[in-house]
Amino acid sequence: MTMTKNNAKTELETLCRRAPFDRLTPDQQLWLGEHLLPRDYQRGDALLLPGVQAQTLFFILRGTVQLEAMGKVSEENRVLAELVEGESFPLEALQDERPVFSTFRARTDVHCLELPIDDFRELCRMSPSFDEFCRQRATAFLEQARRIYHAHFSADATSTHLASPLRGLIRGAPASCIPTEPLSAVLQRMERDGLKLLAVVNDEGKPLGTFSLAELLKAYNSEYADPITPVGELMSTDLICLPAEALCFEAALLMAERGLSHVLVMDAGRLAAVVAERALFALQSVGISQSAVEIRNTKRKADLVSCAADIHQLAHNMLGQGSRPIN
Repeated sequence: MTMTKNNAKTELETLCRRAPFDRLTPDQQLWLGEHLLPRDYQRGDALLLPGVQAQTLFFILRGTVQLEAMGKVSEENRVLAELVEGESFPLEALQDERPVFSTFRARTDVHCLELPIDDFRELCRMSPSFDEFCRQRATAFLEQARRIYHAHFSADATSTHLASPLRGLIRGAPASCIPTEPLSAVLQRMERDGLKLLAVVNDEGKPLGTFSLAELLKAYNSEYADPITPVGELMSTDLICLPAEALCFEAALLMAERGLSHVLVMDAGRLAAVVAERALFALQSVGISQSAVEIRNTKRKADLVSCAADIHQLAHNMLGQGSRPIN
């Protein structure tokens, strides 16, 4: 469905007066008008949910959309920001091909225009200036996320390692298989390499799903665990894909929100790594090494007191992550 003729001209003119659509040529604006979809949301409707890959660009014509924090937070801290008439979202997530990290909810009744992701990509190809604006927004968003993270966790030196990009966790070829590979071969490889999960990818290296022992148990209980069954018929399609430049703490938040234990790291449109939750929190061990070096090198009692406080905080963090004390 395209925009109705009665409102198409007025709504398109409103859209093209705002960035980044004001960078389009008249022909590109006409093309855009043919691909936009009008849609209404009622107050309280969720337009986007955290952990879900962005598939649509929204432009608000009337109403207000609020961004809500993930997880268990007080009502007074739940609303992170508000988007009003004339604003578009989520440009950054579409540009980086990643999920969003907040709930986008209609605070009032909302009327908006929507552009599907394939048309968004085509518009980026058609208009270099539009594409450049989106790239700059994505870069600015990444830097803002880093600043927010450091502002919230600056008191905890051991947490700042989670503010580094996922790219730092890429190690060699990712643990993956193709969907036609038989179950027996996949299980042999998992046992040989000590793997708990494999990504299932197509010929271009794009993830299609994941296979773990959980999927094996489901297949066994459903009597589908034939050794020659292609793993693509047994895989789970519930997965998290993030670009290599996404921050580790973003991956940790999404895994906690979705109840998943692994995140798939993408680079140049291909799978680059399969990162387990334990690998993210193993970054915490860097704090132990740093404390050990400081203790060896210190010559003042005040420094030892500071190290003791750091170790106490580190132990508190590790216990909060599920580590058990050793008697």
